[in-house]
Amino acid sequence: MGTKRLSTTILCIAPLLAFAMVGLAGCAADAEEDTGAAEAANSTDAGPKNPTYEAVRRSPKIANRATPGGATSAETTLLGYIPGDKVSDTLGKIAGVRRWPEITNEDGSRVFTAARVSSDNAQNGTRTVRANVTLDGDIALDTKLVAQPGENGSQKVTITNTSGYRHWLAGQVLDPNGLAIELELVPYQGGVIVNAKARVKLNSQEQMAPGITSYVVPIFNWLKPTERRARVQGVMTPEDCTTCGACCFSESPRHVRVSGDDHARLGDDADWLVEWIGNQAYLRLAPLGPVRACAALRAEPATGRFLCAVYERRPTTCRELERGSGACAGELDGKAERARRSLVVLRSA
Repeated sequence: MGTKRLSTTILCIAPLLAFAMVGLAGCAADAEEDTGAAEAANSTDAGPKNPTYEAVRRSPKIANRATPGGATSAETTLLGYIPGDKVSDTLGKIAGVRRWPEITNEDGSRVFTAARVSSDNAQNGTRTVRANVTLDGDIALDTKLVAQPGENGSQKVTITNTSGYRHWLAGQVLDPNGLAIELELVPYQGGVIVNAKARVKLNSQEQMAPGITSYVVPIFNWLKPTERRARVQGVMTPEDCTTCGACCFSESPRHVRVSGDDHARLGDDADWLVEWIGNQAYLRLAPLGPVRACAALRAEPATGRFLCAVYERRPTTCRELERGSGACAGELDGKAERARRSLVVLRSA
């Protein structure tokens, strides 16, 4: 079990690397108060076209190279295009730290459980941003970002981790400065090119290193102004969470993680509500009509309401999801239909 947990834990570092590659740099470019050149370069499709950039306008190009036993365990490059954005717009999305938990995988699980900027200082044209990112498994890592303006409105960024991670069985898995990322954001043809190069060195389980970048895709997709994002922005927030219930539905067994404090707060109810996957605890799912939802969710078909059996003692993940937030809108857009379907079936039963 220790080896399995170790592999899972190492993969939990993945969002940090991916975030650094296509995201954390977003905090940096806002340092320049005079963004006129970048805005002008981004305002139209005028100017020469770059064949390399043109090739990634439809989808990003990602390449992994494993180098176990060397100075690095793996190296990853990412080249992608965000249409319709200015550099400042793209960066502003990331600078809104509280929005990072909106980023989800295909199964609906969250990439980040918490993300906070601890300091943000600019001096002589150079901006230094220090941030703390909490990942699934309560893994907290500190990062340092240094950003400087490049040519033609671009931004050049270097990112390193200032804290390491030590596993109870394998020892020091990741040393400080074990991640090194060079990133450039370039205004191009009415959008933004993201050009990143990342290297990571793991002290053990080096075969996992190439997979650390797997979260690049959901983060990159979150940054892009997709049709789904437009729908989410137009979603009407319910006046009462009990008339919605969307966030409680899921098909992912890792939908809501239960920490040690959460488990203690649940008391005896943890015996029937908590499911263990390896040595990690999650809220158990159960059928609710034709779909699955949290086992604590209670539906009232007659009134159309959804109630939580442990609301006052619910886990931290549930408490931090605020009604009306971007994350709430995302849950509504993706899952409201499941709640409606469950009520229809339960009413006909």
